[in-house]
Amino acid sequence: PVAARLREGGAVILGKTTMPELSVIPVTTSVAFGATLNPWDVGRSPGGSSGGAAAALAAGLCTLAIGTDGGGSIRLPAAFAGLFGLKPTLGRVPYWPGQTDRTVAGPIARNAADAGLMMNVIARPDGRDWMELPPDGVDYAAAAGAPVKGLRIAYSRDFGFAKVEPEVAAAVERGVAQLKAAGCVVEEIGDVGFDAFEIYMIQAAMRLAAMRKSTDPAAMSRFPRAVHSVLDFAERVGVADVQRMYDGRNRLGDMLLALFRRFDAIVSPASPIVAPPLGTFYPDGEFDSPAGRNLLAFACPFNLVHMPAASAFCGTTRAGLPVGLQIAGPKFSDAKLISLGARISPAA
Repeated sequence: PVAARLREGGAVILGKTTMPELSVIPVTTSVAFGATLNPWDVGRSPGGSSGGAAAALAAGLCTLAIGTDGGGSIRLPAAFAGLFGLKPTLGRVPYWPGQTDRTVAGPIARNAADAGLMMNVIARPDGRDWMELPPDGVDYAAAAGAPVKGLRIAYSRDFGFAKVEPEVAAAVERGVAQLKAAGCVVEEIGDVGFDAFEIYMIQAAMRLAAMRKSTDPAAMSRFPRAVHSVLDFAERVGVADVQRMYDGRNRLGDMLLALFRRFDAIVSPASPIVAPPLGTFYPDGEFDSPAGRNLLAFACPFNLVHMPAASAFCGTTRAGLPVGLQIAGPKFSDAKLISLGARISPAA
């Protein structure tokens, strides 16, 4: 559906970009193409799983790109490559085949206004995705210029548990100051839900265990170690774990809805770290160790509960590496996130 709408809109499609195998690790390294390099620093990754899309856009090879996001795969590459990326509300952008209740397609662009232009095209109904939403009549391109004065913003430095690099935190603070200057009413809060990484991985495992059985063993033997560690975890997940995931997701949804009754959006870092060096997958350790949860801390909760979230380029570190500020909202607030993202500039 996304490619069809883009062609109908007059887009010139240049080609497909790289992803990690099975899209299960947050960096873009594959058997077929090796490591995808980050144009800001070729010794680092642009993240994943839509790392090829972000790298192509950041390198100037294209004007817009499409990513898919099942736990941060649009927002992490956008954060690591100095771009704007939007994970829409589930069903807002038709997705077919292979629908899941956590993965969505969305725009990666150089700024929020360009993402809004793309959303006007790709958010049109298609008819093949049984989970797609009816047309909302929203002009997402116009949203980039909409006023944000008076919007109530919750700001969390760490969601209550994440380990954020100091320079990332400083850049995010500068972005928050821009929202205040635009007239938003910002209140700093601590906890936002809870550490949802484990229940996110259980949900992902429900599909990954079947994917392993259907993948060619010879190809599987060449997959990176990190991919195998995720697939090993998937095969250990049992029925009781699945029920725990559903219970945890309901609790997370209740907590976030309670916050969104008070606030229009929640802002935070998009990632606790800058772009990871090549060869590291979960930079603090294995994905299923407490230390290794860092990378997806801010991103994955909103996939679990179908809510939209965006990453906006808010500044750089002293070494010149980009930092992303995440803006998340309740379901159907996609245009509002574009409005807020348009107020964030790395130059401030």
